[in-house]
Amino acid sequence: MTLRQKLLLVALCTLALPVAGWLYVRQMEELLRDGQAQALIASGGAVARSLVVGGGLPAGTDMPWYVQRAQTPITVDGYGDDWAPMTPWSQPVGTRGKLLLATDDTGVYLYLDVRSARRTRGDSGDRNVLAADHVTLVLGRDGGQRRYAIASSAPGPVTATSLDPAAGGLPDQLSAQWQEDGSGYRIELRLPRVDRLGVGIFDAAGGGSDANAADIRPLLNYSSQLSGELSQLLPRGVRARVLAPQGWLLAQSGHLGSAASVGEQPGWFASLIYRLLLANRLDDATLWAEDAPRLDLHEVQSAAKGEPASVWRQGEARGSVVLAAAVPVLRNGHVDGV
Repeated sequence: MTLRQKLLLVALCTLALPVAGWLYVRQMEELLRDGQAQALIASGGAVARSLVVGGGLPAGTDMPWYVQRAQTPITVDGYGDDWAPMTPWSQPVGTRGKLLLATDDTGVYLYLDVRSARRTRGDSGDRNVLAADHVTLVLGRDGGQRRYAIASSAPGPVTATSLDPAAGGLPDQLSAQWQEDGSGYRIELRLPRVDRLGVGIFDAAGGGSDANAADIRPLLNYSSQLSGELSQLLPRGVRARVLAPQGWLLAQSGHLGSAASVGEQPGWFASLIYRLLLANRLDDATLWAEDAPRLDLHEVQSAAKGEPASVWRQGEARGSVVLAAAVPVLRNGHVDGV
């Protein structure tokens, strides 16, 4: 072996030392991260079990109607201006309708937007109302329910009479507002106190088969009582949300620990080296950070299927990192929430 080859071999051996050190430090970083994630999943599981014991979590249902919290007062006029902040989370009704439900300090409100270019007109008081374009509402309370057909031949106020005999103390009539244009029509009304709601859209021109059909589901909304129970279970520096299996927000509480001050953060060169050589990829913080009524995140979807999951995300403050864990809330082997 020549002297040049020996020097090359020594140089390669010397280069192997920092590579080995980098691999060792990176492995330690991953182990520490995994340990933190497992600890947070364990804490989440303990909180989930406590919520089940407390009994404040509603039983999970496959497809509920979710009632959002209104940020501004709602005026029942048939126009969607009051509903604009909530429209990203509208719920589909069949293939033509989008439903929004909201609550404020005065009651629960419904707004239904139906796309229909061709109209077969009728009024709620007509005998043949079920043969015209109409919306069937089913209200359920205390084990009883009543059906109402809402239709109108012109924009303005509408009074719908119940199609069924009295039940559950539900009203005989519903007052609503109807507005329309060339693309369809919109219905807005204030609902009485109910625990189940059915909505069905009948399009006469489309050849609908059942004029009384309605998709009946239980109602879900944000619970201040459940949020209070959750606040008693959380350690400091932790923020938690309780979600329905579909991702709808049922409760939230807690605050994340503050990020390190600027003086405690490493310099830009050290941060650059860490991000390039050691740090794992971080998910975007936008979906996690926003105060939305529904979270459609992959860790939530995994937990809804019964599998705990964790993810590292960028924090809201520059240079901060957030560890999030999602765990299923199991009751009798069924996922009632996340």
